[in-house]
Amino acid sequence: MLSILLFATFVAVEVTTGQWAHTYLTDARAVGDGAAAVAVAAFWGGLTTGRLLLAQRSVSRLVGRVGLPRFAVGTGALMVALIVLPVVLAAGVLALAGLALAPIIPSLFATTSARVGAAHSPRMSAVQLLAANAGAIGAPTTTGVLVARVGPGVVMAVAIVLAAIGAPLLRAAGRLPSLST
Repeated sequence: MLSILLFATFVAVEVTTGQWAHTYLTDARAVGDGAAAVAVAAFWGGLTTGRLLLAQRSVSRLVGRVGLPRFAVGTGALMVALIVLPVVLAAGVLALAGLALAPIIPSLFATTSARVGAAHSPRMSAVQLLAANAGAIGAPTTTGVLVARVGPGVVMAVAIVLAAIGAPLLRAAGRLPSLST
């Protein structure tokens, strides 16, 4: 269950931020369309760059030493920063948020066997993909409903809440005994 919640939560953070940051920036923070588009591209660029960097052994070791919960907390802090800092910093903040999110999902996939055991990992990998898709569809859809009812300022609140939910889930996953041996 923990793996399912982790995948749904962190893919939800990624996709909700990527899909709704432009609306947040233009409608809640009065950023121009072009600047908002650059900021969203910076988010996806940070996410992609971070994932590519994980291929470097030194980076993956650093991620292991820092710990995934800290990356989740960092993501939430950057989303708060996006709310309070001047909008001229939006592209940089979103790029850093993408970098902070980048190692979480790949690291979770890489440690599936350790969490659930080698015998269960093929089936759990499929379930994790389903959970990821549920997060990718459910959270952005819910965000859209909230934007329609509350306004575009709710977008970052959703991302912050999701990251805040995910951090203790990651801590719990880190405390699980390794089942892969």
